[in-house]
Amino acid sequence: MSFLRRLFGSRGDDESAPKPAWSEPGQGPFDVEKIPGEWHFQVTFDDVIAHEEEDRVAAFVELLDAEDGVQQAAHEDREVILIKARGMSLLKAQLTAERAWDAADRAANTG
Repeated sequence: MSFLRRLFGSRGDDESAPKPAWSEPGQGPFDVEKIPGEWHFQVTFDDVIAHEEEDRVAAFVELLDAEDGVQQAAHEDREVILIKARGMSLLKAQLTAERAWDAADRAANTG
């Protein structure tokens, strides 16, 4: 099985395919949802997290913007980030956002 298929799963329901760390809304620090229009996904943070971790959220947006498959990430509001990622699945968007959030955390703890 190829690296990308192991990382992002195949088209079928593969039990071994990676899953987001939190798949139900409200389980993690943010939710990712597919939206219609010019932007493809919206990341919504809890208002308290967006306020208390403002620097980490800003770093998260910069890291998201640099991710493969993401054409643009924009900090729309304190708790809302918009993502342009044509052709990206919701699962891949969730995994990409989690990777960027973890990287923002590491950067905040080493900087």
